Amino acid sequence: MRALGLMILAGLTLTQTSQAQAPQTQAPQTQTPAAESTPVPTPRPVGTMAELMVRVIYPYSDAMFYIGRNPPRNDVDWEELQGKALALAEFGNLLMMPGRARDQDRWMRDARLLVEAGAAAYKATKDKNLEAVLALNSQLVDSCTSCHMHYRSNYGRRPPAQLPPQ
Repeated sequence: MRALGLMILAGLTLTQTSQAQAPQTQAPQTQTPAAESTPVPTPRPVGTMAELMVRVIYPYSDAMFYIGRNPPRNDVDWEELQGKALALAEFGNLLMMPGRARDQDRWMRDARLLVEAGAAAYKATKDKNLEAVLALNSQLVDSCTSCHMHYRSNYGRRPPAQLPPQ
């Protein structure tokens, strides 16, 4: 009986030793309990769409629209304009985020137009090519008006003329 117990003990010891010496084929799990319970942050809008347009997108797009009035004079001006062009492209992505996108069809296509116009402006400003930036004006206007026609009520409709009192 004692011999049987020693054989079982020896067998278990050999099994444990061979498993400890065998190379591991899988990476050990290194997740901590905190990592498993930490929620993944999701983007959420902070300002309203009107605030985003008026306070952020309009000033950056105006820098492109009116570049002919006040063209960049030096590297600092070009770098500032380059940042605004990059921001315009990224604002298009921002418009596509959950909580901002009004739908997954027309809205996304219109926002993509802003991404493309901003990306083209970014490239032109990196190249310090004033003529290329000026040539993008209609592409940028189209990206804005396409969205506004679809999602701003009364866009493009003039209010009725007010007649002076008689």
